Amino acid sequence: MIQELEKEVPIDPRTGIIILFAANTAIFFNKSIYVEIAIIFSLAVLLVYSKCEMTALKWIICFAVVMILQYYIIPMLPEVIENLLLFMPIFFRKFFPCLMAASLMIKRIPAKYLVTAMQKCKIPWKIIVPLSITLRYFPTVKREIKYIKDAMKLRNIGRIKKLEGIIVSVIVLAAAASDELSAAAVTRGIENPCAKTSYIVLRFKVIDYVCIFIGLAFVLAIFIF
Repeated sequence: MIQELEKEVPIDPRTGIIILFAANTAIFFNKSIYVEIAIIFSLAVLLVYSKCEMTALKWIICFAVVMILQYYIIPMLPEVIENLLLFMPIFFRKFFPCLMAASLMIKRIPAKYLVTAMQKCKIPWKIIVPLSITLRYFPTVKREIKYIKDAMKLRNIGRIKKLEGIIVSVIVLAAAASDELSAAAVTRGIENPCAKTSYIVLRFKVIDYVCIFIGLAFVLAIFIF
């Protein structure tokens, strides 16, 4: 069982939580562009290691575009427009580390492992329950939207009617999905106050210790530089 889990999950979910907190720290306290570039590069390498190559490439391209806008294109504009637009790339750039860490957890760490990790970290169930339902909610709605689009393509529905059909269907599906997920959580005994057990076995591997060490090193570098 442990070998199967190691193949399915690239890093321990607790490591992902630590990386996410480190990324949030980088958002609020980092002042060095070099440290920021190193953080982005490290997260991209972790995404590649987790077999999310296209996701890593997209984030690298987005970060490069924002940097070019901030340092090369916007300074060429008139001063009034420059002052109005300069905050936008700085604002978006600050969220990149957090979004990259979150995309890794969403794409490669299933919700059941994340719930077990939060339970191991002694996080209150008042946080675990809504978060676990939220993590299952959006993939469910996304899958249903794909089915709706495929059905409309088969019926050759026009763009205006397609937009109307998608909006109405999404509203109905959103309500139905929330009811189904809530019922599934109750069925699994989520309201039972007794101590929860799990068949999932989590343990740190070498890559987890490496990621935690690098994350803590970046947090220290943020306050030093």
